[in-house]
Amino acid sequence: MKEYNTANPKYRATLIGTLVKHYGDENLANIIDAAMSVKDTATIAKRLQSEQFQLWMQKRLSPNAIFDVLHLD
Repeated sequence: MKEYNTANPKYRATLIGTLVKHYGDENLANIIDAAMSVKDTATIAKRLQSEQFQLWMQKRLSPNAIFDVLHLD
């Protein structure tokens, strides 16, 4: 990511943005949830979960919209 962002400053990419684009919000949330249960991946999973929440806040998604995205209703 660093190399890409350095070479393309107008088109910066983030890990969470790339993962969301590839897997979608719901699937990524499920992947992160599963990774939190594994000792070796729990730390990165917590970071990714936090970044996913921050991304949702940046998009100004309401709690209801997030429930819909995750099919929790």
